[in-house]
Amino acid sequence: MTWAFWWKGALLGAAVWGVLRALPRLSAAQRFQVWALYLVSLPLLGLLPTAGLAALTIRATAGPAVATAMRTTAAGLPLYWSVAALLSIWFLWRRFAASRIWMRARGTASLRYSDEISGPVAYGLFRTLILLPLGAEEWPQETLDQVLAHERAHGRRFDIAWDLLGSLAVALCWMQPFAWLALRELRREREWACDDLVLDEGLDRIEYAQTIYKFAAESSLQPAMAGSGRGNLEDRMKHLLNMNAPRRKATLLSAILATVGLVALATIMPMLSVAQEKTKKYDVAPRVTYKVEPQYTEDAKDRQVAGTVILKVTVRTYGGADNVAIVRSLDPDLDAKAIEAVKLWRFEPAMKDGQQIDVDATIEVNFKLM
Repeated sequence: MTWAFWWKGALLGAAVWGVLRALPRLSAAQRFQVWALYLVSLPLLGLLPTAGLAALTIRATAGPAVATAMRTTAAGLPLYWSVAALLSIWFLWRRFAASRIWMRARGTASLRYSDEISGPVAYGLFRTLILLPLGAEEWPQETLDQVLAHERAHGRRFDIAWDLLGSLAVALCWMQPFAWLALRELRREREWACDDLVLDEGLDRIEYAQTIYKFAAESSLQPAMAGSGRGNLEDRMKHLLNMNAPRRKATLLSAILATVGLVALATIMPMLSVAQEKTKKYDVAPRVTYKVEPQYTEDAKDRQVAGTVILKVTVRTYGGADNVAIVRSLDPDLDAKAIEAVKLWRFEPAMKDGQQIDVDATIEVNFKLM
């Protein structure tokens, strides 16, 4: 994860959190929509343009290369992607483990009983599958109806599928704290949204709240299944018993409005760095006086890697580049070649009030196969 990718995700996450705090009349289903959209769009933030502080652009072109068969595996996976892969495997494994519990349970095609769970849960990506503890066969019919209504609401909302998408987004962006916050909020809001759907069916709110309180227990199957988690139980009870709480369903219109708002926020973010550039205190921008072209590695040629490396540097008064860091990565080998070349560059320093000053800048290094 590059620095630019990280701060874009953090800024957008903070904006989403602030907007939801400022709009308390949004229903749980609508808040769920917003957090779900944030999570699934988070991996795409790297595609947004990155505005530099003091733009210096070069193009580095490799010498003529004969195209060869692309290698199917890279020389080595960076640590970041190794962790992302492990988290993805973990999330998928939890769902596989949940499917094994479902297969071992007894019952019908859509309702089964198991001694491996302590409370009711919903399972199934695209159809409603409900798993109950063995003791559920002795529950009063009224209690059973309330529990089944809640779990069926998960199925109608496709909560398990959304949870899988959100979990994989978190795996891809695991260093982004707002990704983990969004996943937590997603799981809280889905329970509240299901409660709202149940109450909309006309069930008694007092009796239903008592049932939820009774079965609220952390399921060992989370996040592979959805159930009555204990998290924020006090707030959930207050929401259930509040006659004036907003309980609107999520609609296509609310989804469109949330998407438009999220896109607007994401579009504004690159402008913020442009505004930063305009506030820089210099009269004359730094200028390149000596440039070393980075070279392709043979391995990168063989893999036919081409694209742009974006570096952030500090141009010092002595004419050199310092604090060189990757803003947008292309390939570990070519990243290293770009850094190595830029460190050899020489600049005419920036000027302010007739004095040479240090300034930050971004440099784009373009690698092209001829």
